[in-house]
Amino acid sequence: FLIVSKATVSPLSEAPAETKELIAVFEAGLDLFEAKQWDKAARAFGEVLKIQADDGPAQKYLKRSLEFNKEPPAENWDGVFSMTEK
Repeated sequence: FLIVSKATVSPLSEAPAETKELIAVFEAGLDLFEAKQWDKAARAFGEVLKIQADDGPAQKYLKRSLEFNKEPPAENWDGVFSMTEK
């Protein structure tokens, strides 16, 4: 796993503790999202945003988790999102 920033590319082992925590919580959120545990996934992505409020992927997954908690996707949903606008 590599951490990419505007200035450097570093191994995860060299990342600050806060970055490691953010990645661990985000990965847990993804696992929950893929398991269709929308409420728990939303909480995990909310925790990511407490660490880094401008995390775009966490914002997107939080929004989708909340939407799917209200109205789940079809049972045979394969996890693919089709963009409907540019």
